[in-house]
Amino acid sequence: CDETTMVGTLLQEVLSSPAEWDAEHKYKMDAVSFFVSDQFDEFLMEVYPWTDFKTAFSYPGFQIKQGLSVLMV
Repeated sequence: CDETTMVGTLLQEVLSSPAEWDAEHKYKMDAVSFFVSDQFDEFLMEVYPWTDFKTAFSYPGFQIKQGLSVLMV
């Protein structure tokens, strides 16, 4: 995907089938929220499914940590 892909579009694919550790399939799009943290790990900023990755990773204080952009579920 590229930076214009909406978070929900990509994660719908990821969460459509349960992972082996999610036997009850509790992790579904309608049951989870997404967040990024600020530069001090003090605050979580919610990322909505219709937000594109470019916007989510441009939130004030967002940082790449250990070479990874982190989106928390």
